[in-house]
This record gives sequence, C-alpha cells and structure tokens, in this order.
Amino acid sequence: MKLKRTTICDIFPIQAGASHHDTRARAVFAVALTLGIARSRLPTRETGETGPTSPVNIPSIRMTPSILNASYSLPLVALSFAVSMIGSLTALSAAGAARRADGSVNRFNIMTSGLALGGIAIWATHFIGMSAWSVDLRVGYQLWTTLVSLVAAVLVSTLALGYVAAAPLKGRRLLLAGSVAGIGVAAMHYLGMASMTFGGLFDWNLPLVGLSIVIAVGAATAALWLAFSTRQRSHRIAASAVMAGAVCAMHYTGMAAATVVCTARDRLLPFDLLRPADMTPIVLEVSLSVIAVIALDQLLQRVLYADPAQVRPKR
Repeated sequence: MKLKRTTICDIFPIQAGASHHDTRARAVFAVALTLGIARSRLPTRETGETGPTSPVNIPSIRMTPSILNASYSLPLVALSFAVSMIGSLTALSAAGAARRADGSVNRFNIMTSGLALGGIAIWATHFIGMSAWSVDLRVGYQLWTTLVSLVAAVLVSTLALGYVAAAPLKGRRLLLAGSVAGIGVAAMHYLGMASMTFGGLFDWNLPLVGLSIVIAVGAATAALWLAFSTRQRSHRIAASAVMAGAVCAMHYTGMAAATVVCTARDRLLPFDLLRPADMTPIVLEVSLSVIAVIALDQLLQRVLYADPAQVRPKR
C-alpha cells in the first residue's frame, strides 16, 4: 500500500491564533522528535545492527485517505434559488428592451442582461450554493480563479444573448448559442470548484458530470428563448422561476458528482484565500447592488422614453 508522506505540520498543526511561544514550542518538539527518530536508527554496540537505543517507542504516523460526507444548509440553498430567480428576472427585463422596432439591437441592454444572467443568476448562485455546502474540513477559494470564473460567466452569457438577439426566431441560432452558453456555464461551475483549496481532492462521478452539462445546455437554451419570448410581467416571473430551477439543478447535480477525499485533515490554508463564511455576504451585497443599478436603468428608460425598445438612441 502506497502511503502519503506525512510532514511535521500534518502531525502538529498550528491552530489559528497560536501565540509565539506555542509556535516555538512546537518547533522545539519537532526537532527533538526528529533527533529521537534518527538516534533510534543508529547501530547498537552489541550487535552492530540498527535499532532503538532507548525504551521509548515512536509510533508510526499513517495518513489514510478518508471520504467525507457533505451536508447542506437549507436556508442558503433557498437563498441561492432566490438570488438566481431575481437575477433571471432582471436579465429578462433587460433583454426584453434590447430589440428595437427596426430590428437593431441595443447593446447596452444586452450587456446589462448578460451581467444579470451570468454574474448573478448563474455565478452568484454558484457561490452561495457553495457556501451552503459544507464538509468537516477547512476550505478556501483562490481569488484569481474565482474572478476568472465570474468573467467567463458574464462574457459567455453576453455573447450568447447578443447572438440570439439579432435573429431570435431562428431555431438553429438559438440551439447553437444555447449549446455554447451551456458548455460555458458548466465550465464556469467546474472552474469555480477548481478554485477550492483544502486538504484533499475530489473524486468525480463522470455520469453525473455529464448530466450536469446536459442540464446546463438545456437551461441556457431555455433562458435564451425566454429572454426574447416573454413580454408580460407575470410570464417573466414564471419564466425566471423556471430558469432559477434549471440553474440550481445544474449546480447541485455538479456538486453531487464530487466526492470529497480527505488526505490531510486540518491542513492550514494560506491567508490570501477567500473563506466560505465571507463569500455569502460579499456575493449577496454585490449582487443586490448590481440588480438595483440595472433596475434603476430600466425604470429610467420607461420614464424617459415612451417605448424604450423603439425610440431609445443607439448605444
């Protein structure tokens, strides 16, 4: 059986908030333990063979990988659905004002719709859902990988919306944009999971991974179709609920595909990582701020222009 090499940091981890004296004591004990192990392997005078020279037995440390069960916070799961629904409704409202009577496309509304769909309905939902997920292990998120996943979600959503807006009634264009957007959304999801740092690894269930990608493609195609097919407010609310359900189904299916295998429990994490406890308030505050700005812009369009889709100046 192949064993993972264990470091002294795995045996005696420094707890958060440890004092200078605690740290120095651990270092002294580590040196003493190392010298004791080395001394125990010196040749004896009687036999010339290596062996222990003292009655003290040094126990062998074996790190056996173990599978950890994940649990979910139901309030945060419900919050992830609510954020996805609000983001979807905002995206539908902005996309509905994107096409003018002459067939041209308002690019500004396409960008705000892509921001609401990719940045809030998908990306923010993903990380709130990740905060709802917990295992008995310290977890952190890499900042730059997390930001890249955000940019990817917004960019893919914006490009797909702009491509479909030019000719929303063409089925081939819708299927192509939906497939590309769905794969992009799935890539964002797994890129976000790749930003996680913890003392272990993920063991992936490939059939569930494939299912999550299929759900992502279906959800993206439905979102693009609904973005330019719903006009009444009641229809948009119902459509946003359907979109939120599809996004959450994709996310939690992808999470079910990952089994956490612990290889170094309580490993200390770098200080530059984002902590799960900090993610939810940050993501929620930014999401609500962006939604408020987009909603204000849509309100001003309705107030300043009789029909924003027809008479608003080109951008």
